[in-house]
Amino acid sequence: MPECYSTNEYALTYSSGFFAPLPDVEEWDESNFQLRHNPDRRIRRRGRDVTSRIHNEMDWAQTRTRQQYQAQDRAGPSAQGAASRR
Repeated sequence: MPECYSTNEYALTYSSGFFAPLPDVEEWDESNFQLRHNPDRRIRRRGRDVTSRIHNEMDWAQTRTRQQYQAQDRAGPSAQGAASRR
């Protein structure tokens, strides 16, 4: 592990006085401004939002099961009845 990640180097970083940890929220100064959201800056795309999460094997199994149920629903009640009689 690089020396810069050691506990000793971490302690030296904050002992120099250059970096000061933030105090508790109760000790913060009162702000004299209010944050406002600008809705014109929001980026909206058409359709459903797309996740950026990396899917794993568990997601593949869930997707496969969901697709099987959707295929059964599209086939209608007559196809489901024929499948249960086999």
